[in-house]
Amino acid sequence: MTRSIESKSIRACFISSLEATVVFISLFLLYHDNLGDLVWYNGFMRDVELFRIQAAKKLSQTKTFHEQRLESILKEKKITFETQKLIKRYIVDFYFPDKKIVIELDGKQHKGSRKDLLRDSWLWRYGYRAYRFYNSDLEVKLPEILSLVS
Repeated sequence: MTRSIESKSIRACFISSLEATVVFISLFLLYHDNLGDLVWYNGFMRDVELFRIQAAKKLSQTKTFHEQRLESILKEKKITFETQKLIKRYIVDFYFPDKKIVIELDGKQHKGSRKDLLRDSWLWRYGYRAYRFYNSDLEVKLPEILSLVS
């Protein structure tokens, strides 16, 4: 008789701890924007924000020739900007905090990219003015870029 009472109480403890875990995970998920902000890594659910910060650091160390060129021109003109800036869920090439402007320098692989279109619309929706320029057009479009950010 005592054995069945013990097993019932053990099951009740297990169920209540399982329910507590479900509640915890639910609250954790509510804290984040959506499931896209979480990732499974080494068997645990981790916040993607950390991964994005690490990616931004890597990207800032490996800039393309065109990004380096634009960066040097902007520094010469003494324009305030940040490179490889993490804005919520996206890493942008150049961010101008004074005007909330984002400049992206893209290669040919970005031509007509649906992801880029979604990303730009997300940035515009949250008040960032996003502009894309192709690497090959940098020299031609440089006056336009400078007029946008200065």
